[in-house]
This record gives sequence, C-alpha cells and structure tokens, in this order.
Amino acid sequence: MTAVTIAGQVAAMADTPARQAPGEAMGVFAREQAELAAGGIPDGVIASGALLPDADLSDPPAPRACCRMRSGISAR
Repeated sequence: MTAVTIAGQVAAMADTPARQAPGEAMGVFAREQAELAAGGIPDGVIASGALLPDADLSDPPAPRACCRMRSGISAR
C-alpha cells in the first residue's frame, strides 16, 4: 500500500485544469437559475409578501418513552 500525502493530493489538484468539470457544472447551474428567474413564480406558490390566513396549530405528539429516556426528558 502506498501512502498518499495531503501535499501529494494538493499537487494533483493544482495540476488539474481549472476549466474542466467545475466550469461545465457551473454553466448548467447558471442556465437553470436563469430559466427559473425568467419563468416567474409558478402557479400555486405564494408570492413574496402575501398574507396567509390565520390558522390553528396543533400540538406535536408527546415523545415516546424510549425517546424520553435517551434525551433525558423525565416521564410526565
């Protein structure tokens, strides 16, 4: 087994052309972001700043006994 040093890994990274895969990947992301921005807000998605009607929130269920023991919560 040959040992690979961090310095060796850094040297290998430095020898890799900077415009290889990362540039292609960034181009894909940039195109997708431009398409999303051009498309506007999709139907069914609430707009920024819109008000939602008031609603009741339900209480979460109590943790099960096994969860209470692991988290240090005392039994009620």
